Amino acid sequence: MRGGRVTLAPNLSPDWRVLTFTALVSLLTTVVFGLLPAVRSCKVDLAPMLKGEQTLSRRLRIGGVLVAGQVALTVVMLFGAVVLARTLTNLQNVPSGFDRDKILMLSLNPALSGYKGHATIIAYYDELVRRVSVLPGVRAAAVERCGLLGTAFGVVRMVTSVDGYEMKGDEASNFLIAPDRIVAGPNYFRTLGIPLIAGREFTDGDNANDPKVAVINAKFAKYYFGDGNPIGRRVGWNGKADTEIIGVVGDVRQYKLRDDSLRMWYVPYAQADMVRWPQMTLHVRTAGPEALVASRVGSEIRAINSSVPIFDIKTIQDRVNDNLFRERILAMLAGFFAVLACVLAAVGLYGVIAYTASLRTRELGIRIALGAARNDVVWIVMRDSVLVIGCGLLIGSALAYALGGIAASFMYGVAAHDPISLSVAVLVVVSVSILAAYIPARRASRLEPVAALRCE
Repeated sequence: MRGGRVTLAPNLSPDWRVLTFTALVSLLTTVVFGLLPAVRSCKVDLAPMLKGEQTLSRRLRIGGVLVAGQVALTVVMLFGAVVLARTLTNLQNVPSGFDRDKILMLSLNPALSGYKGHATIIAYYDELVRRVSVLPGVRAAAVERCGLLGTAFGVVRMVTSVDGYEMKGDEASNFLIAPDRIVAGPNYFRTLGIPLIAGREFTDGDNANDPKVAVINAKFAKYYFGDGNPIGRRVGWNGKADTEIIGVVGDVRQYKLRDDSLRMWYVPYAQADMVRWPQMTLHVRTAGPEALVASRVGSEIRAINSSVPIFDIKTIQDRVNDNLFRERILAMLAGFFAVLACVLAAVGLYGVIAYTASLRTRELGIRIALGAARNDVVWIVMRDSVLVIGCGLLIGSALAYALGGIAASFMYGVAAHDPISLSVAVLVVVSVSILAAYIPARRASRLEPVAALRCE
């Protein structure tokens, strides 16, 4: 746990159980697939062999089935890779409601360094924001409790009372469906590029001695006030609507890019409980690279009080990457296994076609000697592979269609049975398969008739 957020770090240290399992599976695979051709060779019918008859269909039946299975598996793997890659791209480009360009974020907790009392903690953050805002390379700075794309640390969700709104269902008793209350400081919305739709945002004048004020987001305004004007209305907790709404801002995806924006209302940190929740996240909008400004911000923090710990220093892009960690890992793994499946399918198909051509050397030599065109010979060799590839494509497409519904929860902005992703997967498999079959077929078409007739 770091900064109120769980850090996922895979354990890459060797594990004897994993190594033992891998070794046993590898040994079993080698034994089984090594014994199959050996057992099969013991059951050869000598009569057709002595008569010079070729039993191609019997010899290639198992190989064709295995290659068709590889092709089907490749279609499924490629479909999954394309879908997950598109999901990752969609999430990276989804409108988040705030400007992601050049934002540095870091968390502080002055209470760990002896700052006690509401007024003392507020004074510390006021001084911090004032000094950081005038640093070279800083365009704006503001604090907010949980930090964008972080956890709901310090977010309060209680039954919300809204002036003029009649509670529906269990809204009066179930806090799980209540809107989130976010604690933020002056200039927060401008710093993050969150559009101000109506009214105003917080200023330094909104302190503990002034009437309580709040800023709501557009989804909150639409839900509770419809098309009416929310400015001047009141909101609060548990039947006590004592906070005046002074502004309306755009919706943001506060916690997860995958999740839609929630109903939210913001209050100034000077009017919030800073003794119980003293930790805040400083958001700094920079004019240049964040790394250049980070050292200046750190120096300014230490100049105020060198004992205040700084932690969870990240850019907004780091937060985006952390937020999409699962999607990025899944896309990378799916892409790797899709490429591996393509290679295995191509090698298998190449081997089967090459073996077929070697068994038909005499036949192909006679055809060439009688005047068969090279392209005709290529087609003769590749003809059997077309059926194998076609069967694999049909089976793979059906499996991909079926599995698409199961994996729908991992997708975003992509249909479970997306025809574009499936078409891309099929097109790639067809291209790789044709190339794998064409190489040995082309080589077979260049046989010298005399040499081919002598080989038997």
